[in-house]
Amino acid sequence: MNQVFIEKGINLPLESAATTNETNRYNLGKNIQNPMYGDEIEQALDSVPKKMGKDVSNLLTEVCFGDFYTRKGLDIKTRELLVIAILTTTGDTDTLKSHIKGNLKIGNLKEKIAAVIIQCMPYTGFPNAIKALKILQDDDTKELNQPFKKGEINPYNQFFTGTTHLYMIVEKDGIWNSSIGNVTFNKGSRTNWHKHSGGQILLVTAGEGRYQEKGKPIQILKQGDVVKIPIDVVHWHGAAPNSDFAHISIETNIPNNQTTWLEHVKDNEYK
Repeated sequence: MNQVFIEKGINLPLESAATTNETNRYNLGKNIQNPMYGDEIEQALDSVPKKMGKDVSNLLTEVCFGDFYTRKGLDIKTRELLVIAILTTTGDTDTLKSHIKGNLKIGNLKEKIAAVIIQCMPYTGFPNAIKALKILQDDDTKELNQPFKKGEINPYNQFFTGTTHLYMIVEKDGIWNSSIGNVTFNKGSRTNWHKHSGGQILLVTAGEGRYQEKGKPIQILKQGDVVKIPIDVVHWHGAAPNSDFAHISIETNIPNNQTTWLEHVKDNEYK
């Protein structure tokens, strides 16, 4: 291989693509892993004796997501598509199903995932490729049917439990004086408790959700529901435990509308 590099005029040794070290690899890896997969590996290995499952989970975070996914040269979407190709080749259907969901969460469309699997077919053989395509079309990986784009991973996910996506329909500017976004919640995902100094309006477009104001019962939200959130009322909203959910978020009374983020919604409060 080195001879090929030399013939191509590529200088050796190759420049290191690493961007992490022993002190930050876990945290940087967790920041990449969590929006796609949460703590599913840690939970799956929870019963391994002497808590060795936790050690394995941490090692996966450090090596796969901390060391490899942070390297220069390829973005996260491309790396995840490469994992799809690897798992199609090995025939590991359980892990493949999980990574298909992860790919969808970060914005890789089903069409692109299918193209990757089909491209592998001459090398993996028909059985593995067809098996992977069947998993791709499984109901568990179907995306929510909604009128607007899902968008990218929500940049405000630190104020949420679970994974959400954000697509800005109307950006805040000095012309229209409005901010309208489409927020998509994976099942079980929800905001922190929070409040808006200018209030907020939610238009439910797909799935089933939840809404609660502090001290009041939880409301079930369905497609077509409208929620008018008063100024400075502490509340949360998100998906039902077993359903994805999407709503249009409209900021009202801007430019003086500020969001104050509070504590996470605990599991016993949510359910």
